[in-house]
Amino acid sequence: MTSIRPFKAQDADILQHVFYRAVQEGAVGAYSVAERAAWASAPNAPPNWAQRLGSEITLVAERDGQPAGFITLGRDGHVDLLFVLPEEMGSGIAAALHDRMLSEADQRGIPRLTTEASVIARRFLLKQGWRELTEQKIELGGVWLTNYRMEKRLTPRSVD
Repeated sequence: MTSIRPFKAQDADILQHVFYRAVQEGAVGAYSVAERAAWASAPNAPPNWAQRLGSEITLVAERDGQPAGFITLGRDGHVDLLFVLPEEMGSGIAAALHDRMLSEADQRGIPRLTTEASVIARRFLLKQGWRELTEQKIELGGVWLTNYRMEKRLTPRSVD
């Protein structure tokens, strides 16, 4: 059974593991070994995550009582992180996190969501009604990666 709950400080280490596995295993086929290594070691990646995740609206998905994914929503409507364990890709966990995040945004009166989506997240978000604004190249540790600036405009009660 899947449940969604708010982030707790003690989640930081396990969410680091979720992030790392999602990048290193879940992104195979979309990004090269070098790209995944650069992404997993980005300057704003762990070990500073307890502070980072605690400063945003962070939701954690649990499957059978264990964290299996998470999403962050900034107070400005920026969705910075959405990661699920590789074995949970396609299981509905990302969709459940996304739906709950939409509810949180709606409750706060956030009119527009933005993100920089990976190749994999782009496909998922397009299915969720997001719009691609532009493809971009970003540099992480001397390696260039492709991602996509995207947005989703919300209307009040958009998630009823």
